[in-house]
Amino acid sequence: MWPRLLAQLFELLPHVSRLVPLADRYFALRSARERAQEAALAALAETVHGDAAGLTQYNTRLAVQLEAQTTQLARVSEDLNQTRRELSAQTAQLEAITRQLKRLDIWIMASAILVLLLFLGALVFLLLLHDGMTHPT
Repeated sequence: MWPRLLAQLFELLPHVSRLVPLADRYFALRSARERAQEAALAALAETVHGDAAGLTQYNTRLAVQLEAQTTQLARVSEDLNQTRRELSAQTAQLEAITRQLKRLDIWIMASAILVLLLFLGALVFLLLLHDGMTHPT
């Protein structure tokens, strides 16, 4: 069996000698393609790394801006709450002044009516006094 196998190998040897340069070229081309792919992957990795660094910087700036806006929003919220409290106090003052004006209006009307009644009473008294003097009984 071994001699037969060796005989077949000797018959294939010339064909193998022709295949060796083809295999060499194939492996050389494959090696070149692999190197090109490695270079492309390295460039892609560098680009991704640079983009990731840019995103990190952008994210950091965004976080700083968000923190500043949060602080401003807290201040605006406090100012709004203060304005609401002041508006509520002014509304209460306005309502108190309105009640006082209504009471004052009532006092003025009552005083005017009282003065008018006193004036009319004095007029009636004077008329009676004048009539009593002109027509003594």
